[in-house]
Amino acid sequence: MAQTIEHFLDIYRVRLSCQEQGITNPPDIIKTFTSNFVRELELHDKLEQVEIVELESGDKEFILVGSGKVLGKLPAE
Repeated sequence: MAQTIEHFLDIYRVRLSCQEQGITNPPDIIKTFTSNFVRELELHDKLEQVEIVELESGDKEFILVGSGKVLGKLPAE
């Protein structure tokens, strides 16, 4: 089910803030994803739709519905 850019921004800004404050301490690859993903989301209209697609590898891609652009790829843990 697709969600808006705004939906993901709300979630990932909180996660980024927690990481920056040291409240959470995920692996560096996740920290990098979170930071890059928030920056990418901020470039788009907050009402655009994003789908999550799970790849065979277990990675998850966040794809902009209208254009098919991959906004971020969350590595499997």
